[in-house]
Amino acid sequence: GCDQFINFRFDATSSETTLNGTNNPAVADTINHQNMTYSIGIQGVTSLDELTEVMYLGIKSLRSVPSNAIQDADVVSIDTHHGLNISKIGDDIVFTKDDDWLSLIVYDHLIGDNPDFRESRPLTIHTGPKANQALKLNFNDMRSSAMLLDTVTVTNRDNANAAIGACDAAIEYALNEVTRSGAYRARLEFTEENLVTANENTQASESTIRDADMAKEMTEYTRSNVLAQASQSMLAQANQNASSVLSLLQ
Repeated sequence: GCDQFINFRFDATSSETTLNGTNNPAVADTINHQNMTYSIGIQGVTSLDELTEVMYLGIKSLRSVPSNAIQDADVVSIDTHHGLNISKIGDDIVFTKDDDWLSLIVYDHLIGDNPDFRESRPLTIHTGPKANQALKLNFNDMRSSAMLLDTVTVTNRDNANAAIGACDAAIEYALNEVTRSGAYRARLEFTEENLVTANENTQASESTIRDADMAKEMTEYTRSNVLAQASQSMLAQANQNASSVLSLLQ
């Protein structure tokens, strides 16, 4: 609703974590309700486990632990305004939220699928021969709770008026998702057409190469035949000369 983004930037040249350019915990702990960028120093990190551990410890060095922490878990606040945390539960490091107030979408996240945490993994469709040729499709939560319709009531006039506004917002939300889905479909259809064309061009190129290989082989075959016939002619001529010498001797 407030268009806030929380970005994680990984710096392989540093081992220090900063938030919006500061490494002062007293200052970092006051940064909320704005676009935030955590710069995570990952110098020396060689595995995914080390990466998540460094990420957790780096944020922990800057932010406080929420008072409503999950039981049996070490919870560190990423953003207190929306209740977004990074939590260490046993050996697992995951993203958690204090409530279901807002759907959480984490792009290209590191953690596994867990139904207890509201997050979505983009659907990645590989569309070309190179590793980075892919479409990433993200679909928002379409449940009534995500559209804030679970609490709508029409028990009185004020509530009914509020319900109309909530329904209008839900319709707009759904239309946005339909538009997004239509755009994804158009991109996929365009990509499909390009792939079909590329496939046809590849087959045509392969056919041309095969024709060239066939022409080369035919040239080699003709050359071999010419050499063989020339050899036969030379041998026949040599035999004929020998016969002529014998005739003269007789």
